[in-house]
Amino acid sequence: MPLTEPQRLIFDDERRFRVAVCGRRRFGKSFLAIWELARAARQPNQRVLYVAPNYRQAKSIIFDPLYEQLQKRNWIKKVNQSELTFTLINGSTIELRSADASDSMRGLSGSFCVLDECAFYDKSVWTDVVRPLLSDQVGGCLFITTPQGQNWVYDLYLNAESLDDWSSYQYTTLDGGQVSAEEVEAAKRDLDEVSFKTEYLADFTSTSRTVFYAFDKKVNVQPVGDIGRIWVGCDMNINPMSAVIGTPTAYGFHIFDEIVMYNSNTHELAQEIKDRYGLVTAHPDPAGSARKTSSRGKTDHDIIREVGHAVRAPKSHTKVKDRNAVVNSMLRNAAGESKLYIDPRCRHTIEALAKHQYRGDSMQPNKEDGYDHITDALAYVVDYNYSILPKADTRQKPKTFGHW
Repeated sequence: MPLTEPQRLIFDDERRFRVAVCGRRRFGKSFLAIWELARAARQPNQRVLYVAPNYRQAKSIIFDPLYEQLQKRNWIKKVNQSELTFTLINGSTIELRSADASDSMRGLSGSFCVLDECAFYDKSVWTDVVRPLLSDQVGGCLFITTPQGQNWVYDLYLNAESLDDWSSYQYTTLDGGQVSAEEVEAAKRDLDEVSFKTEYLADFTSTSRTVFYAFDKKVNVQPVGDIGRIWVGCDMNINPMSAVIGTPTAYGFHIFDEIVMYNSNTHELAQEIKDRYGLVTAHPDPAGSARKTSSRGKTDHDIIREVGHAVRAPKSHTKVKDRNAVVNSMLRNAAGESKLYIDPRCRHTIEALAKHQYRGDSMQPNKEDGYDHITDALAYVVDYNYSILPKADTRQKPKTFGHW
């Protein structure tokens, strides 16, 4: 598969530092990264680095397709799968690293580096680790990422305006040529405005420090009408034990009650839900399927089932960022539609949605402001029932390198 025209423009740019800001959905960032890594490693005795936000992403995103293409061309001398390192027959190495273990790169010398999804790293990964390791060889770097507000990568993006050895590119998902205009338009109805602009338009939209920025009390706080099926989101094994109770409607989901219990336990919370509303469908923390919280060795999920409730939860956690994005998209999507409402009597939920903040300058929700328990409960039930994220990796793997 050849490079697309936007990928080719980035690939053919000879400037030392290139910043490519692209839509996350199927632009082909990983495909481009493989071409870049292979080209840099063609020269003998080079150390070429690929850095992902964490080890798991480095392995799942790039290792297999890179291995497949290097093997086809008989370039590989040795592979260390545990270290995610390829040693080539010309003496060069391609090393896959993680930003969350960036100290392991200190003191290295490299000739080229790809920083993938670097907007989600701490700035020090670049300034304190990667930039110094490129110095003695005057190595180059490709920054390729979906934007994350106007953070340090935005500053690098602007370097092209004043520095000759920097260039910048910005491409939407539609520019990538693998997603139709109809699909992009449909995404407006599924994502909140900020997420849509970030994920599909590669926009440096700067959000406030409020986690649930799409919440508007005038729009999203409405009295409940008819109550049908009852779904409950639960955040357990913490203090306070928290739950939100809602009902699916023709337009989305309506929270009509909440439970906040201090110095309590999973059984008491499950029993309180039963006393109020009978048997319901509970959406607890996925970790509760393994965590034993009773003296009888019962898990949280076991205890909820013993009370009589049905339990629905994914096998593993959705990322906090993605869970909260689903909540924001339900509060108000990019098309301006609201599908999540909260009854006025749910004062804890309303206050938490309005006030829950990110910690410092990070994109991690502040777990010390006291609002994360009730919002986690809300996110569990909303994410399980309304997320549009795929259940499996459907990325298209590159089939051929073409000519390097």
